[in-house]
Amino acid sequence: GATAQASQIFYYQPEDITPPACSSFKINYGLAYAPSQVVRLSFEVTDSDSGMGPGAKVSLSNDGATWQKLDYASQVLWPLFPGDGQKTVFARFTDVAGNESEVYSAKIIYDSTLPTIGAISQRFRPRSSIQIITTITDSLSGIKTAYITSSFYATRRLPLNNFTLQSTGSG
Repeated sequence: GATAQASQIFYYQPEDITPPACSSFKINYGLAYAPSQVVRLSFEVTDSDSGMGPGAKVSLSNDGATWQKLDYASQVLWPLFPGDGQKTVFARFTDVAGNESEVYSAKIIYDSTLPTIGAISQRFRPRSSIQIITTITDSLSGIKTAYITSSFYATRRLPLNNFTLQSTGSG
């Protein structure tokens, strides 16, 4: 008679118990200040086992207590809590297998308040120069560039090193 042989092949795939790791978490590409309440978060996350593909999640929080879970993406738009000042955003990542990372955080200063310009006075020296005197203040991010418009010249963007500044406060 005929003899039948059966063979079975077993594949062993170890269980993924390793959480993902975040090597970079930045707000607005690492800038110090944000003029808008909605910021861009960027992440570099790796997971060597199940990965960070479809099914992976990122959980975000502005206070470390209340979390919002989103599909993982390397960049996400996120609203900061209202009000000027330093803000911290917290993130944790879940890989495809469901392993959750530690909590990571990044900071930025939210500054939605426009600089304050004091009274403007001017001194004109014929065939020489015009001296414009004012006080410009910004208590959070400081003043980087001033714009001057005159009837003699078009509006010009001038770096602060073209000015003589007297500072009486922060910024």
